[in-house]
Amino acid sequence: MTARRRLLFACALAAGLLYVEAGALGALSAPDEVRVAGIGVEMVARGAWAIPTLGGEPFLEKPPLGFLSVGFATRLFGRTALAARLPSMLWGLVAALSLAALARRVYGRLSAGLGAGALLLLSPSVLKYSHRCLVDGSLLGAVTLSALCLWRFVDTPSRRGRWALAAVGACALAFFAKGAVGLVFPSLFLVGLLAVRRDAKLLRSPWFWLSPGAVIALVGLWLAGVAAEGGEAALKTVVVDNHLRRFAPAAGYAGGHERPWHYYLGKLPVVLLPSLVLLPAALAWHRRQGRTRQPLGPCLAWLGGGAVLLSLAGTKRQVYLLPLVPPAALLAGGWVAGLIGRPLTRLEDWTLRALGWAALAGALVGPGVLLGRGAPLRCALVCGWAAGAAVALFAFLALRRGRVEGFLLRVLLALLLTLLGCYPSYAAMQDRRHDLSAFFRGVAVRVPPRVPILLWEPSEATRGALRFYADRSGRTIARLAEAREATGARALVVVERVRRGRPVRVAAAEALGARVLLRARSEREAALLVAWGAWAGARGSSPARRSP
Repeated sequence: MTARRRLLFACALAAGLLYVEAGALGALSAPDEVRVAGIGVEMVARGAWAIPTLGGEPFLEKPPLGFLSVGFATRLFGRTALAARLPSMLWGLVAALSLAALARRVYGRLSAGLGAGALLLLSPSVLKYSHRCLVDGSLLGAVTLSALCLWRFVDTPSRRGRWALAAVGACALAFFAKGAVGLVFPSLFLVGLLAVRRDAKLLRSPWFWLSPGAVIALVGLWLAGVAAEGGEAALKTVVVDNHLRRFAPAAGYAGGHERPWHYYLGKLPVVLLPSLVLLPAALAWHRRQGRTRQPLGPCLAWLGGGAVLLSLAGTKRQVYLLPLVPPAALLAGGWVAGLIGRPLTRLEDWTLRALGWAALAGALVGPGVLLGRGAPLRCALVCGWAAGAAVALFAFLALRRGRVEGFLLRVLLALLLTLLGCYPSYAAMQDRRHDLSAFFRGVAVRVPPRVPILLWEPSEATRGALRFYADRSGRTIARLAEAREATGARALVVVERVRRGRPVRVAAAEALGARVLLRARSEREAALLVAWGAWAGARGSSPARRSP
């Protein structure tokens, strides 16, 4: 086996281990993961297809695709963190494979596809959010698949009808993943592609005009289902509150996450790593090319236009930038493939050295950052630090000898080994901060199905965790006195976010004089289960415990 094949095998093995490890380690985190998991489980249990629900109440912030994916995955494989994250992991693979196929088609090289796919999966944001139980993973996969189908639709006149149907399906999936924003990024990509191609024959194709109508028809069918199931109020919530007012919250949107227009200026560079390091040299290389200049227009329209539109929107979160990673990875992957077998320019040489230093710094500094934030010291962390640093140093030796391909493979392996070593400590740190899964599983054991559960002003995360771990839903109460004044056997669940000091709401619930069945505490949350009725006394109380 040649050295090149050994490096490729080592990279593939490390990437596979990292991809599984990142999804399997750690419990579902609050508030987002447990909320999405609870909605998915409840939708499948109720047999609802149009309107997501949480605790029996409509949850209309997003369309149902991501929730249903989680619900079916947990029904098939059990209610574990890995099963709940499996749809996002699969959508991440769809994004990587779609981008690899697109790069292979655009640049005519398999190495371009491998480079683009690897850069996408190695992006810290993609690695993080494609291994979380969130709907953003499905958005990333569907948007990238849409870009591939649209490129083939424009680039393959002999099979235009087939690719038009594929593009309709992919764009519809992008909408059902997260709403109208899922159609924005493919539209920007198509506009940039049309501006570069300037093909009048394409505009005369009936498929060009029928395809948008087909997407609108599919969206209309879902909206009709929302109206039939939830009435005019549900339809207004979807169209007005969760689309128009998300873009302009001043009109009355109360969903949170309101940020100033410049919020993404500091977030976007972080999200685009490591492709951002390669992007200046990649842009310069594309400008010097002939046919390979074609992806420059659509990718810049996707990346630049998407960043501007997201900045103009009133609601902002870092995860919303996830669909902007593929165009940067595509351009960088094409440039990486073009490096092999030719002399380097000064900018390209500097860029490769910067990439090598970034890999070495990540191997040396990354574990220290985790330890400084409270992550436990694990053997894997030390091994990842040592192996990543050693491979990064060997990468510089390959670059000095002019072996660009060997340098790139060693840098990739160094990054993979560093991440592989750091992730167990990172997952343990997150569990220590947020994990209350043992508490909610205890609720399922200690509270019989016939006994109603009361929730004192619960968050969406509390209702989602109760549904996912205990397969129960509770009745919300606004005042603690309602729990005391109620009659019959009943249980009360109180979950409180705590920064410092003693949890006030938990202490107030303990003062009711009811039987304490279960306590739990993480670094940031405290939880309590109390009960009234003969069954509570018979089962006895549970000593204080800390979630692992």
